[in-house]
Amino acid sequence: MALEQDALALWQSLLDRQDRYFGRIKGGRIGIVERATFASPPGAVLVWDIAGGRARAGADRYRCPGGYDLLLVVPDGARWADPGRLAPDPVAALRRLIRRGEVLFFVPAGRDELRARGFEDLVEALGVPFLGTCH
Repeated sequence: MALEQDALALWQSLLDRQDRYFGRIKGGRIGIVERATFASPPGAVLVWDIAGGRARAGADRYRCPGGYDLLLVVPDGARWADPGRLAPDPVAALRRLIRRGEVLFFVPAGRDELRARGFEDLVEALGVPFLGTCH
């Protein structure tokens, strides 16, 4: 997943319209990585850094497993470098793809930590029950 500046700008324009998902989050990081990179790091990862109720799109070097509160593993291919394929609502599009098994959803951070930092609504918007009810 090579992420060019143009693609990052498109991701940012999409994320700027999704504040309803990020408004309650008190800082966090979501990674979106292709399966080949996930299986054999290092490689590129799309990162959504969340602060102040806003997500910022960026690219980083993926090093397993670290530094992400949520990690989405997507199929290999250029469609992930083209955010227009997930427009107008990338969270809803990712929800559909998670349900179809095309996107794998990992939660490296602890449930209580995520809840305290406001991730509950976003996780549920992605179609995943908020990590069960048991402690």
